[in-house]
Amino acid sequence: MGEASGEFKENSYEMVIRSEIRPATADATTEKDLEIKDDSTIKETVTVDMKPSYYEQLWKVMDNLIQASGNMALVKALENFLSVITTHVDCLEKLESFSNDLTWYPVDRRKTILQFLIDVMKEHIDSCSKIETRLIQKTGFKIMTVIYENLDDSYLTVINGLSLARHVIHVLNAIAKQPDPDIHYAALKLLDCLAKDNDTKIQLLKEDSKVMSTILSSMEDFRHSTDIQTISCKLLGSLLQTDDPKVVNELLEKVNMNFEQIIVTLEDHGSDAGVVLEACKCLKLLLTKEGSHFVRGEFLQREVHLSILRCLQQFQNNLPIFATGLAILNAFVETDTIQSSLVKKGLPQLLYNILSQENSSSDVEAVMYGLQVYNQMAAYLSDNGQLDDVDKWLKVIMSALSKNPDSPTVQTSACRLICTLMEHQPDITERIGEGSFDATDPDASIVEQVKARSIREPLHNQCILALFVNGSEHPEVFSAACDAIYWLSANNERLRDLFTARNTHVYVLECMKKHSNDHVAQASACRVIRGFCIFCLENKNTMVRLGASQEVIKALFRFAHDVEVQIESIAVIACLADLGIVRNQCTVKKVHKKILQAMKWFSESELLIEVALEALANIAGSVGGPSILNERQALIPVIKAMKTHHDSMMIQKKGLVIIQLLVEDGMEVTLNLAQDVVNVIVDALKRYEDIESLQAEACVAVQLLAEKDPLVVKERSLTTKRKRLGSPTDKEPPDKQPPISICELFVKKEIHHCLFYLLEDYVHSSMLANCIII
Repeated sequence: MGEASGEFKENSYEMVIRSEIRPATADATTEKDLEIKDDSTIKETVTVDMKPSYYEQLWKVMDNLIQASGNMALVKALENFLSVITTHVDCLEKLESFSNDLTWYPVDRRKTILQFLIDVMKEHIDSCSKIETRLIQKTGFKIMTVIYENLDDSYLTVINGLSLARHVIHVLNAIAKQPDPDIHYAALKLLDCLAKDNDTKIQLLKEDSKVMSTILSSMEDFRHSTDIQTISCKLLGSLLQTDDPKVVNELLEKVNMNFEQIIVTLEDHGSDAGVVLEACKCLKLLLTKEGSHFVRGEFLQREVHLSILRCLQQFQNNLPIFATGLAILNAFVETDTIQSSLVKKGLPQLLYNILSQENSSSDVEAVMYGLQVYNQMAAYLSDNGQLDDVDKWLKVIMSALSKNPDSPTVQTSACRLICTLMEHQPDITERIGEGSFDATDPDASIVEQVKARSIREPLHNQCILALFVNGSEHPEVFSAACDAIYWLSANNERLRDLFTARNTHVYVLECMKKHSNDHVAQASACRVIRGFCIFCLENKNTMVRLGASQEVIKALFRFAHDVEVQIESIAVIACLADLGIVRNQCTVKKVHKKILQAMKWFSESELLIEVALEALANIAGSVGGPSILNERQALIPVIKAMKTHHDSMMIQKKGLVIIQLLVEDGMEVTLNLAQDVVNVIVDALKRYEDIESLQAEACVAVQLLAEKDPLVVKERSLTTKRKRLGSPTDKEPPDKQPPISICELFVKKEIHHCLFYLLEDYVHSSMLANCIII
């Protein structure tokens, strides 16, 4: 750049800056707009009128620089502009007289222009009502934004982002009574740039709890400004997304903010894709925060789900909007009321229309959230008889799995949807597998059957692929794939054979070992192992030989406080315990102690109690099993479970079987326990008088109790324990009171009435002999 010259005219308060690129003449003092010829030159002579404020004129020059040079050339243009002024020391001395705080640094220090801008903006903060002051702030914000957007990190390190952010918030609050759209937009855009630094963002949120409220107020003041709505939503989203979520959660819980304004924005600007996308992103982030629970109620009252659905219908082909909107719906769609309204408005068909398109797989989030939303709605659709489009959704799932093999989130969502569809329409297994099947009634004519012959979807292969490709590294994929395989194979021998033929069970055990510390993965692994083994002795032997029972017992012990793992691991033990080797393992590992402990800790879980009683019954069926259970006084938790879950026929039936096994071993019971045993048996006889199998188990239990007639004492016998401990109480005299017969308790309970009814109802049944014996 050529030499520059300048002079200061005290009388006219004009500072003239001349560039020698074009020789200056005596009359070259006319004020002109600054133009940039290229990135390194200033073409025209610039005259800055210092009256009434040189700052205002200087800011106009800066503004012209932005408009003339464009963002990419601004950095060099500012340096050139700075080099012009700083080469004239005499002019700088005159400038210093206007402000003692204004400091100029050598030209080689690039932070000078940045610091100069910040200093001037801060000096003019007390009079925001003045036009020139507002101009300074607005133009300063614009220049700083462009600097932030274009300078590299070496520039930004010299700026105190937090201090600048404080200044911007202060300006917005100062002009709150007389808001200006241009200043607000420039300020919000600069804040958005500053918020990209996580430390600045967190410190600002910690210091100023009302920073979000200030942004929401701007949205309310300029409700019809598309630009302000867009940048405000973007900024809010940036503030919500921090590396320290605790700060945001605490802020949301303490400060009452009008987040409903975001919904207003959606309603007012629902046809603008930019606004809709940023608003949806903001809502999505907001709903993921723990402190936003109070917001959900407000959003539901404003029917945000319907606003989102309208936006989705408006922008069906905009996959980013579609994905973000579905993420919001996924957070609200769990209730029947919302599902009903969304179904009436056509959401299921909209989901299918989008996800069935060829290009839909290009947006992973759109596919993932689409599958998740439909997954939540499937139960409602099934309960209301509207789940009649399963075939086409199987194709959607197949497409999602096959086109996104490297996406763990899509693989997980697709497998979860398979589980839900299988749960509500188990007959769809006929449409899954290899080859073809007859979709018509077998009584139909041969011609009709040929026409209706359909090709099965090889979804089982996609589930295996998801397990093999992502199951080892991603426990959530492993869990979802295992659950899908369980639902497909548990009651379907054809599909089970297809899975085992591909060694799926072997890989499940390998991944189970790898994810040994993930409770969800362990529960799913136990579940699919049971699916492979149930009703299949060959698979049971194979799984035990591969070490499945050992891994299941490890999971039982490792996650003693997780009810889901306890249920699934005990269920597998109950399934495998008809094998002698597994019963021996349970005895050696003292599995029965863990099962009794689980029954105590999770006594309200009907499913856990049911599988626990089944497992205990199998353990008690082994040699020495009843003695082991009697040593642990297993009858007490069994009777307690039968009393607690008296409405569960399966628990009553399994409890009666255990009573039979424990009685045969011979036992000593207290009077209270004996009365409880009699009560639960008589209660079961009366409550389930129409269930023949249960009546039979009850009769056998009564018969064995009557025959064995266990000793009933008023105090629990501690003889064995005292002898083992060598207590001096060994020599205490036994209870002198004569023992009570358990038969007497049955008579007092008038069990003979129940038996008479059985004789009448089941006169041709095998129970007749039991009743006569009793």
